[in-house]
Amino acid sequence: KELKNSLEEVKEVEKEVSIPALDEFTTFLLADGYYNRGEYSTATDELIKFYQNNPIAKNRDKYKARIERNITTSIRKNAEQNNFLEALKVYGHFASNWLNNSGRIDTEFYVGRAYEQAGVFSEADRIYRATLNKIYALQGTKIEKERSVFEILPTADAVNLRLASVSNQNKEYPKAFNYLKEIKNPEKLTEDEQVERAQVSADVFEQRGDLVNSKKFLQSLIDTWKGQPITVAPVYLRIAQIDNQTKNFKGAEGNLSKIMNLQNDTALVPEETYAKALELKGDLDLAQGKKR
Repeated sequence: KELKNSLEEVKEVEKEVSIPALDEFTTFLLADGYYNRGEYSTATDELIKFYQNNPIAKNRDKYKARIERNITTSIRKNAEQNNFLEALKVYGHFASNWLNNSGRIDTEFYVGRAYEQAGVFSEADRIYRATLNKIYALQGTKIEKERSVFEILPTADAVNLRLASVSNQNKEYPKAFNYLKEIKNPEKLTEDEQVERAQVSADVFEQRGDLVNSKKFLQSLIDTWKGQPITVAPVYLRIAQIDNQTKNFKGAEGNLSKIMNLQNDTALVPEETYAKALELKGDLDLAQGKKR
């Protein structure tokens, strides 16, 4: 209700005050307000409507840049929330018009993320490789600094991780291994990305028949971890699974107990991780004759 009243007040001022380009300023103001509220679709619609109704407006480039930003942010937010269908829907709606030849690297990256989440790995791989080439071409240039102001540019390490993950899911383990080697500053990845890197690395080592290094890689992440304890619950599970494979039942139970403790303390362990931990605990008990 307050928002509605405020919008009406702004529009009344716009009618009463005679200042050149006030309508443009008002449109920018309201669109940015909607953007900051997370209402990306409304913000985009406001800008497009003004753009189409004012073909000779002085700041058309600024409108186009804001429209592309709003659309990209909508795709990014949906991809980050694993809502890949909505992300691809938004992209499909604007791909042939506002996003056509936009040249935004971040747009491509998050579209690739949505394709990866949808299981369309070949398209995700194609987009990630094109994105990586563009990032390498920009590294250390003035253009990179300028674009980083207006785009949420992914790092080369983040894109290499995505390529490693896609290769891993495609069972192309040598390719995954090579992409992992290209990650130069793993400590600068986000917490979730660091955990994912450890898990993909463990997968690759395991497929090479090297369970020792698979576990060692996961354990090194745990030993040096400085993020939220809850984030590494899937890593504890993976170490427990490797311990189970090598008949180290005591070690497996120790890592599973850490997951149980985290769940008891926070209730934030991912449901799938907790379910698999309970299942493995049951398997361990059966293997040791603890049927009750």
